[in-house]
Formats: sequence, structure tokens, C-alpha cells
Amino acid sequence: GWVPEERWDQLRQALSDYPCAWEVRDPEPEEYPQVPVQLKNNWLTRPLNMVTEMYSLPAYDGVDPNGLMAPFYIFFFGFMFADLGYGLLLAGACLFIQHKVRPKGGFGQLIRLMTMCGVSSAVIGLLLGVLLYVAFWAALSLAAWISTPASATSRITLSAPSRISRPRRWYTVPL
Repeated sequence: GWVPEERWDQLRQALSDYPCAWEVRDPEPEEYPQVPVQLKNNWLTRPLNMVTEMYSLPAYDGVDPNGLMAPFYIFFFGFMFADLGYGLLLAGACLFIQHKVRPKGGFGQLIRLMTMCGVSSAVIGLLLGVLLYVAFWAALSLAAWISTPASATSRITLSAPSRISRPRRWYTVPL
């Protein structure tokens, strides 16, 4: 069988009570395909274990992709879903589920991942000025247009080139 190196002392103590023979060694390179893989990640990258396991675990002598994937996955999710309101809604719903249900296993990892993605969406939405898919600047300009008197908005000035060699002509169009 196989045992992780950090649990070897615990197994040795359990086996010392029994009269049995055992051997401890590192696996040979030809045994690598049979060696089970256990990912070791910190609090930031642990929720991505679910995504990694969904596709395939790295080989025994391979590189754990979660450390490389976590910042990009979280950032790109936030960039694609960039909205302050929906990001806060997603993070809040996931925090509520995490607090009330306390999910374990893959569902717990998914909830923690979606919490981080919701925070990323909220931050990028704030930076881009988007709240519930309405741009802050669009809402502010609409409010300014509504509060402007009708006499100030009765004409629009347009610029149209008549020819490439001549300077532009300005036209005033009454509304």
C-alpha cells in the first residue's frame, strides 16, 4: 500500500503493536503511474482541487497546477462576470450557505471557490463602474440629461467631413 510521508510515523506506531514485516521506500520511476496523488494546497488554492480532480490529477512526479491556476481562474471569472451588484450577491449567497450548511467535500470547495470569484467580480465591477449591468457613468449621464432644461438640449451639433482635403464642416441640427 501507499502512505503519505507526513503520516508515516502514525502508521509505524499503529503497526508496531503487530508482529508483521513491512518495508518503507520511495517509489521507483516505473511505479509512478500506480502511485496515488494527494494534492497539498493552501487556503487560496484548495478550492480549485475540485476543478483539477474533474479533469485529471497530475502524475506523481508532476506539478500541481492549482498554484498556477488559482489567481488566473479567480481573476478571469471576475473579469468575465464584472459587476459589483452580482458579485456581492454571489459572494453573499455563498457565505450564507457556508455559514448555515457548512458544506464538506467537493460542494464545500465549490462554495469557497464561488465566494472568491464573487469577491473578484465585485472588485472588478467596482473598478469598471458596473452595478447590476448598468454602467455608473451611463446612469450618471442619464441623470444629468434628465435634469438638464429642455432649451439646452434642443440642438445637437454634428461634425461631418465633406472631403478628405478640406477642413470639416460643422452642422447644427434642430431637434
